[in-house]
Amino acid sequence: MTANRRYRIAVHDLRLNMFVVELDRPWLDTPFLLQGFLIDDQVELDTLVRYCNYVYVDLELSSPSVAMAIRIADANFGRLQPHAAGDTAPSRPA
Repeated sequence: MTANRRYRIAVHDLRLNMFVVELDRPWLDTPFLLQGFLIDDQVELDTLVRYCNYVYVDLELSSPSVAMAIRIADANFGRLQPHAAGDTAPSRPA
């Protein structure tokens, strides 16, 4: 069984082709009609910035290139955190 990897991402770090699965507020408090969507244009990015501080992105549903970039950033810098109970950030040497 493959666990979905959901990462909390600040809205200013969002990119096209990321799949948003959860917001930092109720969906009904935003203009988004669907609960979960692929970011496919700048208008969606701008709207997320206007309404949210962070969102949760699912790597399995994001484009492969975006998912790989997130995994590489996580491996190299440990800045992005998987959203799962009990997950903690490993300490990284400076």
